Amino acid sequence: MEENNSPSVSRSNAMALMRFFSVDTDTEVNLPHTTSGIQVPDLVDLWAREFILKVVQLAVGFICIGLYSEGLKIVIDSISSMMFPNVVFSSFLIITGVIILSRLLGCPVPQLLTRIFGILGALLYLASAAVTTYEALTRVDKADLIRIRCLVATAMLSYVNSAVYGLDVYFSVKKTLDFDTKI
Repeated sequence: MEENNSPSVSRSNAMALMRFFSVDTDTEVNLPHTTSGIQVPDLVDLWAREFILKVVQLAVGFICIGLYSEGLKIVIDSISSMMFPNVVFSSFLIITGVIILSRLLGCPVPQLLTRIFGILGALLYLASAAVTTYEALTRVDKADLIRIRCLVATAMLSYVNSAVYGLDVYFSVKKTLDFDTKI
């Protein structure tokens, strides 16, 4: 099958995606912030530091959910300890996924909202890591070492993801204040 990468085909594909994800029902929609065509993101933008950090956040979030679902089998006496990390992991998978998808569609989420979500992500992942660490350390006397190791790995990855969210916020603020040096 032959692929046509002409600007008109790229524009029509981008228009179709914009219409699909839009709340507008008008088929003759005039999109603001466009001159002659839709802004399709370049592959160079996908290698930007902010985008790579978002992909890392998403990947670590998926790993945390997988590990915690196995370690959760020994945390049966505390509903809050069972629910809180799952809520944090799941909600930030959705938030980070939407931020990545919006960037891929060429309509990035405003930086202020991204920073707010980043600060919340750093704090909530840190709290989730603390809860998971507490649960892992209080379960040491149990014989199920594999699930305890899953809890410890989840806690360590939650600390890592908290740091990644913090770095993302730091670089965003640094770029906004125009003190960003090219690395």
